[in-house]
Amino acid sequence: MKTETFVQKVNIPNLKEFGEKYPQFFNLAQNDGNFLFNIIMIPQTFILAKVLSDFRYPAVLSVADICYQEAKQKRGFVFSNNVKQFIGAAICSLMEVNSYEKTGIKKSIPHPQFNRGEFYKAR
Repeated sequence: MKTETFVQKVNIPNLKEFGEKYPQFFNLAQNDGNFLFNIIMIPQTFILAKVLSDFRYPAVLSVADICYQEAKQKRGFVFSNNVKQFIGAAICSLMEVNSYEKTGIKKSIPHPQFNRGEFYKAR
């Protein structure tokens, strides 16, 4: 058996960079939804989102279930349409800083709490 190491550099937007691009979600990302922001903004999420995108699935599927499950655990936190849009914006931010771009194509997401999500392609 041969063991090899795979390394990929991943750009992770910080809260300030995210807020500059998506000011409508900055307060949520900084406060009540910060736990979701921290789930999304990790290298593993990008790797999953990249693979899903390469297989023509919406990138938000990479975090749909974990974000929903974690949100259910937060007392008083409502998993609203605004929260889902925030999650989509955070995924967009992560994808774009890593050389992926929106295609303008929305695809259904096989998760009961999400309807449709953006499909991304490598630049």
